[in-house]
Amino acid sequence: MSVFLSFRNLLAATAAGTLAAGCSPEELPPEPTHSGFEWSTQGWNLIGTHFGTFQNDEATDLWIHPFSGAVYVSGYENGLLGQSSIEPSGNADGLILSFPSNLDWQYAKTLKFESTDGKAEVIEAISAKPVQGQDSFDLYFAGRTTGTFGTANAGQFDTLVGWTNRGLTTKRVFQFGTDRPQHPRRLALDGRGGIVVSGYDDIYIPSNYVEAWEDPFVMKVQRSNDTLAHAAGWPVQFATPFTDTLPGMAMKSEANAPIYVTGSNAAGSGRGMFVKKFRPDGTVEWTAQQSSISLDMGAALHVLPDNTVLFAGSSYADFGQGTFGEQDVVVRRLRPDNNGQALWTRTYGTTSAEWVTDLTVDTEGNIYVVGQTLGSFDPRIEPGQGESDIFLIKLAPDGTSPQYFQIGSPGEDYPASVAVNANGDIFVAGYTTGTLIPGSPYKAGRDGFVFRVTPPGFGTGAY
Repeated sequence: MSVFLSFRNLLAATAAGTLAAGCSPEELPPEPTHSGFEWSTQGWNLIGTHFGTFQNDEATDLWIHPFSGAVYVSGYENGLLGQSSIEPSGNADGLILSFPSNLDWQYAKTLKFESTDGKAEVIEAISAKPVQGQDSFDLYFAGRTTGTFGTANAGQFDTLVGWTNRGLTTKRVFQFGTDRPQHPRRLALDGRGGIVVSGYDDIYIPSNYVEAWEDPFVMKVQRSNDTLAHAAGWPVQFATPFTDTLPGMAMKSEANAPIYVTGSNAAGSGRGMFVKKFRPDGTVEWTAQQSSISLDMGAALHVLPDNTVLFAGSSYADFGQGTFGEQDVVVRRLRPDNNGQALWTRTYGTTSAEWVTDLTVDTEGNIYVVGQTLGSFDPRIEPGQGESDIFLIKLAPDGTSPQYFQIGSPGEDYPASVAVNANGDIFVAGYTTGTLIPGSPYKAGRDGFVFRVTPPGFGTGAY
């Protein structure tokens, strides 16, 4: 999670009264007004695996081939944590892994990213747009490095953008940077050679002082054969004097599609979680504030076929349905026009707190939200078996009829990404500091993981 407070520390800060600037205790909701949950994990089928070294390793994103079912996972291995304000440090190597749909390590493939000067790399996001009936395709990636990939590093972490082939045997890497440490988080393709990357600049400490807090950016580069160049009007940076982060982005895979981003502003008049809509030329069409509490976070977006936008985040606010506990899961459907007006809002949670990390939608329109919880969606299970557990909520297209799945190790479990294949199998990737997957031993520090879980009555697990 890099410069973010850890989920547990963020909640501890709230309890201690050390709220972010601009957020007062009276803005937080009253005691929980809901109790009782429906639980439907019985019959869910789970398989998965850890991966890693005896340092720190994370999975950051995943993508599933819509026709073959192959699973691609990005991340890093062999990183050091706790030694720098921006992590990982050391000689962490960026990674892309591929698995068959049954996640069998015997058939896994690995592509490593190692800078020419042996410094740290992380592959943060991946995506592709294969054509049915064609075996070959390019898998696009975005990441960051403190090193050099044929271009001198501009400062601290530079952005990497490029592509590899289906078999992960070749790669093309381009490096972009400023003196600020860049932290790309999401990648999307417009289907016409345009690659959109969103994220934020991490806190900028050039020597012994803070020159700038986190500031979001959105960049669009255009591929022409084997070259990349910035598209006209891009990149775009938007900032306030406070911390602003941007973990979520979505767009349709078509030419001239608008780009939607979401994140949070820690203070000031625009504090809280927000959604912005960018026109294809890089100008902002509208900004829709989703809450006014600085500890809230907009995490993920998805553009639906009718151009409405699904939003998922974490909030202390009451959206007219009462609150469950501390931070709750918030899912909204927004209009693409009319300044992003909400068509409906659904909230879910435990009597403790939840931190949303990602969102996806299957071919039937069902919605899947993942994140961390300190509580339990099952009243029969003691909450907080370790630090934070992973939750997964499956919702109907209108955001109702929740089905819950929860899994945890004795340590911290963080789900970075969720995806669904054509069979209805749900894949989650992230990191853990304990034994999360039965039969897959934990090594040390943070281990990367990917697992497949199938709700009762769905999925075949085979292609």
